[in-house]
Amino acid sequence: MQIIYSPRFVKLYKRLDVQTKIKAEKKEMIFRKNPFDNRLQTHKLSGRFEGLWSFSVEVKYVRGKVVEYLRQRSPKHFEALVASGVIRSEQV
Repeated sequence: MQIIYSPRFVKLYKRLDVQTKIKAEKKEMIFRKNPFDNRLQTHKLSGRFEGLWSFSVEVKYVRGKVVEYLRQRSPKHFEALVASGVIRSEQV
């Protein structure tokens, strides 16, 4: 299995606190052993990443940081997350 890290991911990863980095590394180990382990919330990507898979590291962090950014800066992506059931619009 090949795991690809986008330059954007690498940049954002560097900003994470140590505990979240440790969680991410543990989740990656699980992903390498079983990509569809329930603890990962594995999901298909769309758009230019169509055909690839991703997994969640820490939902609270995603909702607290990334989702708000998407809501403000990339409404199409935000709406895609809402439509796919990853988040509910009233949670943000």
